[in-house]
Amino acid sequence: GVRALQDAGIDVVCGVLADDAEWQNRAFFTRMREGRPYVRIKLACSLDGRVGLQSGESAWISSEASRRDVQFWRARSDCLLTGANTVMTDDPQMNLRLSADELNIDKARQPARLVIDSQLKTNPQARIYDRTNAAAAIVAHCADATQVEAFESAGVEAWAFDGDEVPLEEVLKRLAQREINEVQVEAGPNLCGALINQGLYDELLIYMAPCVLGETGLPLLNIGRIETMSERLNLHLKESMRIGDNIRMLLIPETR
Repeated sequence: GVRALQDAGIDVVCGVLADDAEWQNRAFFTRMREGRPYVRIKLACSLDGRVGLQSGESAWISSEASRRDVQFWRARSDCLLTGANTVMTDDPQMNLRLSADELNIDKARQPARLVIDSQLKTNPQARIYDRTNAAAAIVAHCADATQVEAFESAGVEAWAFDGDEVPLEEVLKRLAQREINEVQVEAGPNLCGALINQGLYDELLIYMAPCVLGETGLPLLNIGRIETMSERLNLHLKESMRIGDNIRMLLIPETR
């Protein structure tokens, strides 16, 4: 295209706003270059980095304004990804609840929903598998074929994998094959930690609330022990904004 313009005698300047264009189209470029979707991990935590209590209670750490803001990020996502523990603990519907007009965007569609459930511990009748006011649901598992019937009967697409644990990279590759550009992860510390440990993420979207849950609270991420400062996970603060009485931070790996 550039050569055709130049051959026609038109001056062509390349690289204008290249960084802005790269950021604007980061999800598509990631799928084209890496063969997997762009992965955003959404988390909400207290000031001391806790996401809930040992009892499993975790509802509404973030403010109403933050929960509304999350709807915007869901709207731009092609797929929402979560884990079995989140489904069993919170029974989320995990859908888009605001219209395009309410979000001030041109078009709003329901993102696909995918549950990582190695042993099919979740209930096929859980709200996340219900297609009422939501898109189709997928469950990725390593379970026996006889356990799949209840999910398929409920209209859930089942992706089977060998082994004891669902290979997260393979799941993402399969999503990319369906032209899924952008995935938002809304899960607990184990699944989020696994994605980070395997380098299968591109952004952290963190809502920090002005509360403290104490040392027995559940950690933000389970990424294993870090023994030295040289092993720490370094991130770059791309954006920060006050949302109600919460602080929203968008962070990317320092290497990007």
